[in-house]
Amino acid sequence: MTPTARRHVTLASMFTLLAAAASVVSAAEPAPAPQSTAPAPHLVATEMSADLGSIVKGAKGQHTFVVRNEGNATAKIAGVEPSCHCTIASFDATIPPGGEGKVTADVDTLLVNGKGTTALRVHSNDPASPLELTLHYEVGILLQAKPGYARWATTQGETEGVIGNTIWAVDGKDFKVTSVDSPHPYVRTSFRPAKDDEKNPKAIGPQWRVELTLDKQAPVGAITGDVVVHTTHPAQKVIPLPISGFMRPVVFVYPDKGEMGTLEATKLPLRASFKFKNFATEPITVTGVETSIPGATTSIDMVEYGREYQVRLILPAGMAAGEFSGKLAIRTDSPKAPLVEVPVHGVIQMSSRT
Repeated sequence: MTPTARRHVTLASMFTLLAAAASVVSAAEPAPAPQSTAPAPHLVATEMSADLGSIVKGAKGQHTFVVRNEGNATAKIAGVEPSCHCTIASFDATIPPGGEGKVTADVDTLLVNGKGTTALRVHSNDPASPLELTLHYEVGILLQAKPGYARWATTQGETEGVIGNTIWAVDGKDFKVTSVDSPHPYVRTSFRPAKDDEKNPKAIGPQWRVELTLDKQAPVGAITGDVVVHTTHPAQKVIPLPISGFMRPVVFVYPDKGEMGTLEATKLPLRASFKFKNFATEPITVTGVETSIPGATTSIDMVEYGREYQVRLILPAGMAAGEFSGKLAIRTDSPKAPLVEVPVHGVIQMSSRT
């Protein structure tokens, strides 16, 4: 082979190697993923934030947001999530491509004072969901109350608690109290013009007295809610009076259920303790304790005379395997709570050890 021929073969080999390398590189690089063209909605609000301005307490604070669907598929709104003190009055569940829908929200002015902001989250099938909107407001107060609330801490069956509030208009306008709504049947209400010794000496114009009475037989538990006072004031028609507190039982036993669970027979005898607490004005003595559980016994220890006792239930050794139930009967010298019963339940199982 001549030198010229050898040179042509060498060049041909180099071109072949370069072409092969280029094909390897091309095969190693993945092809770009095709862009999705699936139809999808896209919600856009004509305004992302709105201001209700100044609202008098008790007045309706409402605003409607307009939402456009700029996508190419129907938008489906699953729900609108408001933050505190705001409710969703209505919203359009579906919005076609190129169409508009509405989301209407109310601010509960009875629950807020002064300036505030609430957020609304519009949840939909838009891939960018949720759409977040903002509502600003400022709630003004023209009617004042002193103390402006009612809070009780009393014991069931004892003296009824009466709490009075004096109401006046800060702008001095003439008004009357026309009615008072209570959230509970056991919180009674009454109203009348305030007496001289009940009035705020710095206020001008008429003043009214609203009295709230907690019935002594109100159920045991927390007291919550708002009493709403209705007036003829030209601008502010209502004023809320928050109520709170706790109606305590005459006596309380803790725990109030003797759920013993599953007990191994080898761990008997077992002592279970119960705290007896007296909330009545007068002292109450625990005079005796009985139990209906066969073979079980009881004992009483005084922690504080007339106020607190430790009651014990002793489950004896040798109790039969299986489920047991009964009562712990605590007797007192008080006609208010002569007998307090505590249910007791458990299971005795034999040891698995051999």
